[in-house]
Amino acid sequence: MERNVNQDILLNMREAMGLYYDFIIEEFSLEKRLVYDKEKFKRFFGTEEEFEQLEDLFWHMVNYHIHKDDLENVDVFRKIDVERRIARNEYYVQSEFRVRLKHGIYRWVSIVTIFLYDDQKRRFYTLVLLKDINERKIMELESTILARRDAMTRLYNKTYTENVIKEEIEKLEENANAALIIIDIDNFKTINDTYGHMAGDHVIIEFASRLLACTRESDIVGRIGGDEFLVFIPNFGNRERLYQKITKMQENLRYEYSEKDTELQVHCSMGVSIFSDGSNDYLKMFQCADKALYVSKKTGKDAFTIYE
Repeated sequence: MERNVNQDILLNMREAMGLYYDFIIEEFSLEKRLVYDKEKFKRFFGTEEEFEQLEDLFWHMVNYHIHKDDLENVDVFRKIDVERRIARNEYYVQSEFRVRLKHGIYRWVSIVTIFLYDDQKRRFYTLVLLKDINERKIMELESTILARRDAMTRLYNKTYTENVIKEEIEKLEENANAALIIIDIDNFKTINDTYGHMAGDHVIIEFASRLLACTRESDIVGRIGGDEFLVFIPNFGNRERLYQKITKMQENLRYEYSEKDTELQVHCSMGVSIFSDGSNDYLKMFQCADKALYVSKKTGKDAFTIYE
C-alpha cells in the first residue's frame, strides 16, 4: 500500500471495506478530524457520547465497553503504541475482544486498524473497521473447550491434564510445594462386568463430580483413563494440611451408588507424590505417585499412600 494516497483511493477503500464490516471509523490526523456514524455508534453501544478525536473514543471504549480480560488486545489507539508501530513500519493491526453493548450484553468483535503515514512518518489517516464475530468466536471457543475435555465427565482429558500440569510444575519456585495424586476406582472392572457398562458410566460421572467438588479452583483435575483420575495440588501448605485434604477427599469419594435394583459401594485408592527440590519433573512425580498407588491397592484398597 502506498503511503501517499489521494482522497479518491481512500474513499474507494472505505466503500469496499464497508461492504463487509459493521462499523467504520476514520481519523484524518493532520486535520484533527474524526468521521464516524454517530447515530449508529449510539445504537450499537447504547451511549450518548460523541467524540472529536480517536484517542478519546478509545478511552471511552476502555472505560465502559471493553471486557476487562481483553484490555491487552486493544492498545492500538494509544499514542505510544502508534508511535511504536510507526518506528517498526507497521500499517495494519488486527485483534479480537468482547465489547459491552446496551443492556450490558457482551459480544465478540474483530477490529482491523490501518494506519497511513506520509514521508515524514506522520500519521495522516487511520481507518478502523469493526465486525461482530460473536457466533463464529463462540463456536471456536466451544471447539477449544471440547478438545480439552473428557466427553463423559467434562473434566480435563489425559493429554490436556498432563500438559497443563507440566506447565505448572515448571512454574514452581524453589521453596514451593505441590502434590500429584493418582486416583483409581476400586474394583471397577467388577462393576462393569456385574452390573453393565451403563452402571459403570454412571459411577464414573458421579465420581468425577464428587472429585471436582472437593478440589480448589487452583487444583488441576483430569480423567486420564477409564477409571483413573489425576489431581495436581499446588501450594498445599504443610504436610498436615495435605494429609487432611486427602483424607477428606477420600471420604467424599466413598459412597453408595444405587439405581433400580443396583446397589454398589464405591471407593477408591490413591497414590500421592510430593514436589521437592530435584524432583520437579512430571514423569518422575507420576512414577512416584504410581508406585504409591500400587501400595494402596496391594494393602487392601480404599486407602491412600504418600510416596516417601
